[in-house]
Amino acid sequence: MLKIAVLAGNADPEVLIHGASSLTAGGTLDASATSDLTIRTTAQPNLLSKVIDPTIDGAVAVTVFDSTAVLSISDSASVSSTGAASLTAGSTLTAITFGDATGDDAGAGVAVSVIYGDTTASIQNATVNGSSVTLASSSNRTITTVANSSAGGSSGNGGKNERLDRRQHLYRRR
Repeated sequence: MLKIAVLAGNADPEVLIHGASSLTAGGTLDASATSDLTIRTTAQPNLLSKVIDPTIDGAVAVTVFDSTAVLSISDSASVSSTGAASLTAGSTLTAITFGDATGDDAGAGVAVSVIYGDTTASIQNATVNGSSVTLASSSNRTITTVANSSAGGSSGNGGKNERLDRRQHLYRRR
């Protein structure tokens, strides 16, 4: 039995201070848009798959994930602090995608990871005051993608002779 696992998602924290917004702090000001995630997508055989149909094997795992963090101060907004102002955006993502057909008699293992997104911290056409101002963004992504085929590989099919089956089918059609 073909095992398929798909994970699609997003982590998109945003801090937006814009327009006529005015933010004042009597001390330090810390504003941050952050995400810190670990995701895992795994497709692998189990006992039930061998019982249902041992002739259809393989494992496919797909991860599609948007990892974006945005801190933006713009459009005439005003931010002030009597102490330090720290404005940050951060995105940390660990993604593991595992297509494992090793427990099957035959079949390929396929794993695909598609990770995208930007991490930004910005000040545009706005005013930010403080005893010190820190503007920073950081992104840390660790992507692990592993595909393992069965001992029979993708040409195996759980014990059936696929070429013979095709020839017999073509012969019967004549």
